[in-house]
Amino acid sequence: MQPNLKDNALDDSELDIRRLLRVVIDNRWSIAATAAVFLVLSLAYAFLAMPVYEADAVVQVEQQGGLSNLGDLTELLGGGAEAQSTTEIDIIQSRLVLGSAVDAENLTTEIIPGTIPLSWIFTGNRSSDLVISHFEVPLELEDENFKLEVGKNGAYTLFYDGDQIGVGQVGKLLTAYNGKLSLMVDQILADAGSSFKLSHHPRQFAVSELFDDLKVEEQGKQSGIIQLSLRGTNKTKIVRTVDWVAKAYVQQNIQRRAEEAQKGLEFLHNQLPKVKSDLYKSEEALNAFRLQRGSLDMELEAKAVLEQSSMLQLQLSDLAVKQAQISRTYSPEHPIYKALLDQRASVERQLESLQHRVADLPDTQQKLLRLTRDVQVNEQLYLQMFDKMQELDVVRAGTVGTVRVLDPADAQWKPVRPKKPLMVALAVFLGIIVGVAMALVREMMNQGVESAEELENADLAVLAVVPISEEQREV
Repeated sequence: MQPNLKDNALDDSELDIRRLLRVVIDNRWSIAATAAVFLVLSLAYAFLAMPVYEADAVVQVEQQGGLSNLGDLTELLGGGAEAQSTTEIDIIQSRLVLGSAVDAENLTTEIIPGTIPLSWIFTGNRSSDLVISHFEVPLELEDENFKLEVGKNGAYTLFYDGDQIGVGQVGKLLTAYNGKLSLMVDQILADAGSSFKLSHHPRQFAVSELFDDLKVEEQGKQSGIIQLSLRGTNKTKIVRTVDWVAKAYVQQNIQRRAEEAQKGLEFLHNQLPKVKSDLYKSEEALNAFRLQRGSLDMELEAKAVLEQSSMLQLQLSDLAVKQAQISRTYSPEHPIYKALLDQRASVERQLESLQHRVADLPDTQQKLLRLTRDVQVNEQLYLQMFDKMQELDVVRAGTVGTVRVLDPADAQWKPVRPKKPLMVALAVFLGIIVGVAMALVREMMNQGVESAEELENADLAVLAVVPISEEQREV
């Protein structure tokens, strides 16, 4: 029995395939017609749809410890490079940076054509039809629609809610509502009688829109290379917008470092006179001791202790300066602040252990060691602070930054959307699938008898089969 069942299953499968092929062949013209409709619709969309371009720029973030020389603490805690890149991406997406691009490119103004010129269909270029550099409206009229109707010789008329507000001229400021509304049209390349719909959005809305559209991501892990990309139908506008964002980001980085440098200079200016005074006092004390005791030579053990003690004392002074600087940025509970306190405690413990060795030296050697150490430490500290002031003076001048633009903003010459060949091919394929599906649905809904086999399967006798005559159809 199993071979017979298997043979019957194979026969049924073959019948289903033959029936499907018969349905496709019988409905080939309707399937072709459906595919042709999809082809025409896809071609129409391909030619009428506005092309979408993509502009991008690349900036580099230098991996530096910053003005406070806290790079060792950041590396000690781990994840410094990744955290820095994440922070810089957040800065790029901040209102400070994006807001400058919104203001520079007047992104608060939305322009929508009332009538579509034929040139748009073939070129897709909207930027040359209407250019507005300034548009301000009263608060109660934000997000409201205005109509700009193009006149002759650079003239235009502005309407709101069907009422005429005023008549303006290209290159001249139009004001209305007692100066609360102002409009500056820089260029009109449209035929007389054409119209545009204008609306002014709140600045926060425009910044939020740019935040959603602008794509910012790091190329590679901890590479410090950040790419900015933006898509839009106006190639010139998206290039200028990305360029403004990159420039604003670099400028705020320079300003931020200049502000940090200014704070550091103020701190060093306050501390340098005190260190200089301590240096003079320590030198005078050492000279007075030598005059009192005569010519004294330091023993080898005392020299070794002096070298170690001077080094540790200098480290302790440097950590004290760092602590004073980061206290303006971090709280005592911050991991970087705690790591610095741990370093300072470790140096203090080493100094305390050296004091025991100093106590074993003769009194004269102890006195000479302490005075000599004070002179060396104060001298080195004074020189370091003086060099640091010169370094901060250069940074404050605004000539140094930790980021730079590697690739200026530019747009791809080919649009990223729509992909016309792929779209047309998919449309034709979808049209064939829809045509076949429609034919199968019609076949399933057909309740008639199409073959003698259907009658025999229903246990009905077939007395005769009348063939279709093509000549009879023509009669």
